Amino acid sequence: MSVPSSTKRGGGVVLGSVPHQYKWSDAIAGSFFALLTVAFFAAHQTWATGFFLPSFGLVEQVLFYGSILSSAVIAANVIALGIREDRSLVLQLMVASLWTVAAFWLYMVFPFNFSHFADVVPWPLQFLVTWITNDIARTIWALFIIGSATFWALFIIRSVAFIPSFAIQLRGARRRIREQERT
Repeated sequence: MSVPSSTKRGGGVVLGSVPHQYKWSDAIAGSFFALLTVAFFAAHQTWATGFFLPSFGLVEQVLFYGSILSSAVIAANVIALGIREDRSLVLQLMVASLWTVAAFWLYMVFPFNFSHFADVVPWPLQFLVTWITNDIARTIWALFIIGSATFWALFIIRSVAFIPSFAIQLRGARRRIREQERT
């Protein structure tokens, strides 16, 4: 009996796996864009452009930068390292929790002044972001919160639906591994 390559002992049993080259490219791209985003906002903070208001304290900084970096580092590396879906649920839950708390807290405090958002962008590209006002940014932020709540609802539904199907898949995968070891 031929065993698919995704279940061979050397490759490990990874449910819903994708080819290895896509995993690393996704992780690198996600990490790069997260670092670029952090650098953009760190430039605002370092150069004191006025984008961050005095209410952008330590708690707000940890929530803001932490949610960006955690989503890139954890989510991208879960994909890249091929962590099984059942084990990655805990990491995804932690990232989703941080995003939800950060989005809600930063919406309530809103320590931003979007009239200075384009200050660190090179002059020829400033037209791309000068249209963003505080009202538009608050609306987008509210959509983040709605999206986060939707994610939580879907995450709970998916987790509840995933448990029985995972047990069946795991049992089949273990059976295939035992059969391969016998041959």
